[in-house]
Amino acid sequence: MSDNIPKLKDYMVSEKVGFLLEDPLDTLPGYYRPWQDIAKNIGSFIEARTVVEKVDGMPYLREFDSNWSEDEVTKRKERCLAYVFLTFIGSAYIWQQGGSDKTSEVMPIPEQLAVPWHTISKDLGFKPVPCMASVALNNYQVVKEKDKPISIENLEVICTVPCARWFFLVTIQVEVDAVSGIQAILRGKRAVLDGDDDKLKEAIHGITDSIVKIKKTSQKMSKGLTGDEFYNKVRPFLAGYGPGTNIPKGIVFKGVSETPLEAIGGSAAQSSTIQCFDAALGITHNEKPQAYLDKVREYMPPEHRNFIKALWKEPSIRDYVKRSENEELKQRYKNAVETLLDFRKLHYGLVRSYILKPAGIISRSGAEVTASPSVGEAKEEEGTGGQRIVGKGNFLEDIEGTTEAAMNDV
Repeated sequence: MSDNIPKLKDYMVSEKVGFLLEDPLDTLPGYYRPWQDIAKNIGSFIEARTVVEKVDGMPYLREFDSNWSEDEVTKRKERCLAYVFLTFIGSAYIWQQGGSDKTSEVMPIPEQLAVPWHTISKDLGFKPVPCMASVALNNYQVVKEKDKPISIENLEVICTVPCARWFFLVTIQVEVDAVSGIQAILRGKRAVLDGDDDKLKEAIHGITDSIVKIKKTSQKMSKGLTGDEFYNKVRPFLAGYGPGTNIPKGIVFKGVSETPLEAIGGSAAQSSTIQCFDAALGITHNEKPQAYLDKVREYMPPEHRNFIKALWKEPSIRDYVKRSENEELKQRYKNAVETLLDFRKLHYGLVRSYILKPAGIISRSGAEVTASPSVGEAKEEEGTGGQRIVGKGNFLEDIEGTTEAAMNDV
């Protein structure tokens, strides 16, 4: 068996912060000050309903692609930060322009925002829409006690919108929690190559421990965010544009193309972390859910989506465990999958608390209740990423079922 074990550095995955950008910047060179000034104050402008006014008055930085630093590492960090700034400005502009109410019209974005937002997004391999890369991976700073492990207590976001700060911080911390699990995955693959059951048991335990940390962090969400706040303030900001959204005909990026573009909104499924655990544990899903998971990879940094693909290649931890007669090893594997299943159940509970209950449309059992008016998105039965989250066999229930099946079939 060839050595297909991926190396983190080849996929821009940090040994320190995982899928987060390591040591991100929080300021850009002076030329880009107009973007920075609006983005860092976007929450205030949203509340004052002056975002459109600010964007209309924003100068067109025509030389935006030639004023970066010469050092390639710094240049990439600057472009990542510019992407964060422009995405926060762009999304706020869309929803103040009427994206919070369903429209039959194509929505235009003015060229002083559209051209740099679209160009920088494309160059980085991102989409011009809120996603993990804009709200979490490149949107944080360690602000105190930098010699200590990263935690919510010493983290701060660079940009936020009303009521979203805690949501973003918890999301960032989840990515930090995943680091030890990512490292354990690679150790597990090495143990499979070496035929070392003891090291594989240790690695699988490391995966389990990482998922436990992710679950504990996710349970903190309610400490700083209510369902109504998320549903009415945060969720509209995360919504996409195109079919199934409040802007079904899409958005025209002036100065780029007169052809309307479409994009799905921000979704937890866009995190590379959980898809990595699926790949490591060999958990396959049914056709429709898997098609959605494959689709949202397009919203991940290209290097990270390639990392997930690499993890699906041999050597396979699951295949090795299935062939093994080591009952303790099998039990360790089952414990890991069960822990991932527990996390998925927790996540479904969060969806109920932060989307379904505030919408007042359905219960976990599938019983319909009176629907509330649409807020921030055309279809309340869908998540911000467009996946169906209501009714028997919905996306979340489906992946719970396939995860449980993987646990039982070893």
